[in-house]
Amino acid sequence: MYQKVAGAIVSRIQDASRLFKTEEDVRLRCEGIFIDELNKIDIAYNPAYEAQVSSGVIDALFNQMCVEYKKPGELNRRFDFHAEDKSKYIPALAAKYKVAEDQIVCVIIDGLKIGFFRKNREGRLIKSGPFAIDEKSVSHFITLAHATRTKALISENLLKDFGFNSDAMRQLTIALWGALCSHKDLRTEMFFKEWNRLFGQVSGILG
Repeated sequence: MYQKVAGAIVSRIQDASRLFKTEEDVRLRCEGIFIDELNKIDIAYNPAYEAQVSSGVIDALFNQMCVEYKKPGELNRRFDFHAEDKSKYIPALAAKYKVAEDQIVCVIIDGLKIGFFRKNREGRLIKSGPFAIDEKSVSHFITLAHATRTKALISENLLKDFGFNSDAMRQLTIALWGALCSHKDLRTEMFFKEWNRLFGQVSGILG
């Protein structure tokens, strides 16, 4: 299903791999590739970076998918260790999103290999990998991103999407202001003048 875009991601990561020296190199380049390619197939991949949770800081958090990065070659040496270590994020994310722990998925990438881990319904940690970054493993990554693309209904996401500085709020404010200005009803105009007078008194800005 995702073979074409997976192939594009693999090709771009392989082309960039000669530039991978540090964990940060891997993170910046891979995240840029994921953003470019996943948005082409209507997965609005826009993670929170350095996301704070009760058990630490997550490199990239896309809804219920946690993505961690390591320096090149690290997964061949210590994949199990890192999966065990980063599994501490699972209960924190489950509590944050108010879901069962088996609904949280985790990925580790070092630019050369990719691995996956999660907890099953019994709470046991299930680890898969590390795998070469190829069409099969990247297709699995895309499947996970697609499965977790729906945002959780939590205050953090509501504030981001509908808060004071959001596009939705700006558009709503403009629409309401336009409707108010174009309305000629005398009663509406009277209420607006009274609101403007009271707002000016409270804010110090006279209407």
